[in-house]
Amino acid sequence: MDFSCNQKCRALIKFTLPALFILMTAACGSSTTPAATTTVTGSVVAAPVAGATVTVKDGNGATVATATTGTDGTYSVSIPDASLAGDLLIESAGGTYTDEATGTAGVAAETLSAYIAGGTLSAAASKAYITPSSTIVNKLVAGGKTLTEANTAFSTAFGYTPDSTVKPDMASAAADATQQSAEKLAGFHEAAFSQLTSDQGLAAGKQFELLNALATDLADGSLDGMDGSTAVTTTSGNPIPADIQSKFETAMMDWNANANNTSGVTASDIGNLPFAKTVLTTSYKVEYVAGTMAAMQGKTMFKIRVSNISTGAAVTGLTLAVTPTMHMSTMSHTAPVDGVTDNGDGTYTCVIYYLMASGSSMGYWELAVDVGGETATFYPNVGMSMGDTTKVNLKFSSDTYTSMGSSTVRTYPVFKDSLTLMNGMGTLKLFIAAQQSMTSWPALATGLSLNSGAFTVNTLVVEASTDNGTTWNAMTEGTAGHFTLSGIAGLASGTQATFLVRLTINGNVYNNSSTGTAGGTATNYATFSLTPGM
Repeated sequence: MDFSCNQKCRALIKFTLPALFILMTAACGSSTTPAATTTVTGSVVAAPVAGATVTVKDGNGATVATATTGTDGTYSVSIPDASLAGDLLIESAGGTYTDEATGTAGVAAETLSAYIAGGTLSAAASKAYITPSSTIVNKLVAGGKTLTEANTAFSTAFGYTPDSTVKPDMASAAADATQQSAEKLAGFHEAAFSQLTSDQGLAAGKQFELLNALATDLADGSLDGMDGSTAVTTTSGNPIPADIQSKFETAMMDWNANANNTSGVTASDIGNLPFAKTVLTTSYKVEYVAGTMAAMQGKTMFKIRVSNISTGAAVTGLTLAVTPTMHMSTMSHTAPVDGVTDNGDGTYTCVIYYLMASGSSMGYWELAVDVGGETATFYPNVGMSMGDTTKVNLKFSSDTYTSMGSSTVRTYPVFKDSLTLMNGMGTLKLFIAAQQSMTSWPALATGLSLNSGAFTVNTLVVEASTDNGTTWNAMTEGTAGHFTLSGIAGLASGTQATFLVRLTINGNVYNNSSTGTAGGTATNYATFSLTPGM
């Protein structure tokens, strides 16, 4: 037997087996690739929270990524792609920030969160911002609402729908003007919660307790200080008032006037506010009761209900005054008001003739109601006129008033009051106001003195035509601003008819030109398309 060969074989085996094992292990390792991830960035905002721990959890509560925010509140996490298909919870805890409303530095932050629906994050959509708004929505979802239900409840309560993909920024330098505006408005909304905390007399750090309490309040669908039949308080025992929705509106206005606000957001950016319908003054609970039609450009009727804040008893016999003010980006103006009627049951009927609609790019209406020397402020959403013509302006070039040192042609808005049909005969009623200034619109009447007595309506004729101007019928002047034409034949229920309305003051016929100058395309009348019964 050749032992030398046998030894050589054993030596070869001894060498090759470990080498083969190493090669096999290396080959096996090279076939395993790291799990794919998507980088998601965002920030934690209450203003920017520095040093917060950000945790991303999947639907099972398992942590899939963590990060720490920088000094500017930003964070970046790599989330496994496999987790993106399911719902995610992003939470921040700890850190510090400088409170917006008070300017207090070094405020300790508590928990903020955002609920991210499955499939909404990707490489192309990789932004997630954690804010007071997203925190309330997340808590509503945690309480059993769907994300759609939570967003709807939030939007109804606070007047906007939070978007966790938009960066809240008080002074964005974004090149995209549309995005810049959205970012500034988002920053404005989030800062309003800081202002609300301050307005409630709470320390800056109590904002997080307040957010939790607001979510509890809103769980039943109404932001009214109650969770069903249970009064809501913060964990420190601070009660959420019944008019908390109104107080949020006020907080937005207070933040808009706060010297710490450098956002540049204007009234036209804010648009419609939530329209809280309950306001508490020192002595009264004041409620806005909508009429059969929601507030809209033109004639709007509604009631104000007043009750004793302590006993709940209806309060009658008060002298109420209502003052509507439209806030636009560079100016404000009021609207004509047709008095207030005491109904004797604690309600008061009010009539306002809104000059324009409110909303995004337009501005918002503020309605101040003086109740026995105390003021309740509402922010009604005023819609655009639909169907019938609700208002037409008439002017005359030499009928002017002085505004900011310059002469301005006066506007006479002519409003549809009503068109009714009974026993085949129609009755048309109009309301006409005269512009005294941007903040004064007295009802037009014979003898009305304007411009501090410099202009007087000595003679006044209002006429209407149903046959395109062939025949003009004088309307009867009633109480200030009101004019009526009865006995109109040829109207059909539900069928729109055309009316021409002519205004003559002191012998001058007014026209629909923007400058009050006759000729060209201007007509010496207002044209109304009206439907009987509407």
